[in-house]
Amino acid sequence: MTKASATNLIGNAAILKQINKVRLLSRLRMEEVSRAELARLTGLDAKTITNLCNSLFQDGLLLTEDAKIKGRGRPAENLVLNPDAAFAVGVDIGAVQVSAVLIDLKGAVCGRWREEFGSPQDKEFLLKKVDSAIHSMINVLSPKRRKKLKGVGVCVPGFINRYTGNVINSVNICGFRDVPLVEMLRKQFDKEIILEESSRSMALAEIWFGNRQNCENFMCMDLGFGIGIGIIHNGLVYRGANECSGEIGHTVVDPDGKKCRCGKKGCLETVSGGKALQDIAERLAVATDGKCQSGKALYEAAVMGNRAAARELAKAGHYIGIAIANVINLFDPGLVILNGGLVKAGEFIVEPVKSAIRDHSIGSFGRKCEFEISNLGDWAGAMGAAMLPLRNYFEFENVRLVKDVGK
Repeated sequence: MTKASATNLIGNAAILKQINKVRLLSRLRMEEVSRAELARLTGLDAKTITNLCNSLFQDGLLLTEDAKIKGRGRPAENLVLNPDAAFAVGVDIGAVQVSAVLIDLKGAVCGRWREEFGSPQDKEFLLKKVDSAIHSMINVLSPKRRKKLKGVGVCVPGFINRYTGNVINSVNICGFRDVPLVEMLRKQFDKEIILEESSRSMALAEIWFGNRQNCENFMCMDLGFGIGIGIIHNGLVYRGANECSGEIGHTVVDPDGKKCRCGKKGCLETVSGGKALQDIAERLAVATDGKCQSGKALYEAAVMGNRAAARELAKAGHYIGIAIANVINLFDPGLVILNGGLVKAGEFIVEPVKSAIRDHSIGSFGRKCEFEISNLGDWAGAMGAAMLPLRNYFEFENVRLVKDVGK
């Protein structure tokens, strides 16, 4: 055997070991199981399972506990992830809100922070809120646990460069253009900082925390102040050649319509986004608690029987449904998940969305596509961002390895 061949063999063995560690951790994140069950599920032999588990125990990633089984005899020993082995913070920056969560290695939420502003804010204001959010989440941890904080994931709507850590342009946030966000936060907190786009972060949250964690082809609609879409294709985030995918809010639905913040006319956001609904609320002179006009006020007016408000919400939902139908025709997902502030308008928006999808998507060839409201609510973006510093525990080169062979 040549020196080069020996080096490749050692390298391949190390890679294989890491892949198998990831497979074990991914399975144990889903449920606690015994060594024998782990071998059955993964197809690895008992000796390999023992060696891998010993290594994970040494790294402090595993614990054991007695399995809860009926009958006589010594109870089996289950393997469980050590939740205190690692922590991460996730921050979701939006035009009208900043949210943050702290999670442990098992994905349990250990802390939450959120502030809503009612109207769009500029870069300086939002960055101060981000600073407060991250500090608040770190302070949840004891000094000993802070040493196990692996990093901070941050998501921002718009165009980003994950490799440089720069926000190229976020059209709905004033001043968020060419912002070296990762560099700024890394200097401030001296931790790994990972940047992601907001709608994709929401889609990642559905993979890790949602009701359909085994679904490999779905779309997550982010219906908020802006409108975006996160696309999961064959289990991976679809980003596009220039990492600019998901800008469904800037697809044109009315070429002669209002000018959008992006500079074009008639984008979906000009008729269905949060800002558009705020403008409509002001025109209809509906108010929340008699203080201000907003998209929330439009919904509350509809609940109180204001037919004009209900019509405007239905119109917004109709346009969103048409846009989703077009994407369904292109990507053929098995599931569409709706989330974001507009979803809180309930049947006033959701039913028109579904109706328009049925009317405008091609479904005569046996296509099946389900629809559901996310169970993650306002925290989806932050939760997806929080998993970014922890993904290497459960993925190999950003690929999830949770396929079972023993079922």
